[in-house]
Amino acid sequence: MNSQNPNFKIISVESLEDFNHLIDFLNKNKDNPNDLIVDIKSESWQIFNLNKIHHYNIIWKKENKSFILVSSIMKMNKKDAQDIVLIRSLEEAIDYLHMEELIRKT
Repeated sequence: MNSQNPNFKIISVESLEDFNHLIDFLNKNKDNPNDLIVDIKSESWQIFNLNKIHHYNIIWKKENKSFILVSSIMKMNKKDAQDIVLIRSLEEAIDYLHMEELIRKT
C-alpha cells in the first residue's frame, strides 16, 4: 500500500512482491526523487535484499532528500546503520522527516 502526501511518499512493504514494486518505484524515480518513507511491515524482512535499497539511499542523499526505513523488528549491521536511517515507528519517521526538512531549509 502506498500513501501520497504532497511533501513525501510512504510505501508499505509487506511481501517480496511489494519489495520488488518498491525497487521498481525507486528505479523510476531516481532522477527526481521525493522524500520517502519505506514502512517494512513484514516480520520476514530477512527476505528483502537491503543491498538493493542501499544504492537508492545514496542517490536520495545526493539529491538532498530523505530516505527513511521504518521497522519495529528489523535489525541492521553497523555499516548499514551508519548509512540508512532506521526508525521504529511510522509516526517517528514522519517527525524525523519533518525535522530533516527544517534543517535543509536553514
